[in-house]
Amino acid sequence: MIKTINKLFISFIKVPKFGNIFFFKILFRNRKFLFSSIKEIKLFKKKIFFELNLDDWIQCQIYFLNKYEDYEINVVSEVLKEGDIFVDVGANFGLYSLWSSKIVGDNGKVFSFEPFETNLSSLKRNIELNSLSNIIVIDKAVTNKNSDIQLFFNERDQNLGMVSSFNFDNGISTNVKTISLDNFFSENKISSLKFIKIDIEGGEYLALLGMIETLKKYRPIVQIEIDDSILDFTPYNKDDIFCYFKNIKYEVFNPELKQNKNLKKSIHSKNYYFKSSVN
Repeated sequence: MIKTINKLFISFIKVPKFGNIFFFKILFRNRKFLFSSIKEIKLFKKKIFFELNLDDWIQCQIYFLNKYEDYEINVVSEVLKEGDIFVDVGANFGLYSLWSSKIVGDNGKVFSFEPFETNLSSLKRNIELNSLSNIIVIDKAVTNKNSDIQLFFNERDQNLGMVSSFNFDNGISTNVKTISLDNFFSENKISSLKFIKIDIEGGEYLALLGMIETLKKYRPIVQIEIDDSILDFTPYNKDDIFCYFKNIKYEVFNPELKQNKNLKKSIHSKNYYFKSSVN
């Protein structure tokens, strides 16, 4: 029965008049009645299988709309090449990690950092579904030092991408191990790095402080979420992040998509790109 209902909604959303985020939000608000605790396997953009939790905001979008942060995914596709190394800080259920894995191939590597147990289990499950061997999962939070930290998550948000080391939403806490990228790269003797994606709900600045030597050495492109509404709950702000990059000779830029000229960056996007301003 649930599969039949799902197919009806998918057909409904495919109609151009209804296939937008506004109508999807109406559907999502009623998902508790329709899809509570439902998990379904979905082939994403004809490339990757995901086991998706339909209670979750991001995963539900992928299931019904077959898209999420398409502009960002296409930037990754244009920047990465066979044999490259990609670092996913805040991997969640693995959207960026698995997508990058397909691009860098057997000669490349993806390092996926995800400390939150629910997300970690989903990430490992999705890697298994696709039989990928070039993704290395690290179950630690990325920050400025090797230590311990409290993570917070409020189940009422129904968005597993909102796990944070800052308790901005009265969430339940869990203790996890932390690591800095400088320590990780030094300990593992990694020879190159092409791209870093960072999305850790307010923890971005501390993560940057712990990867300064890595950025100076490898000069990778950085995609980072900067959300003022979340940073308001931290001791840091957008200016701190921009000053950080300026001090290590990085500049903000807007990637121009070559293969997807009609795909425009959303004006609501909170993801920024930084690249080295020196050769």
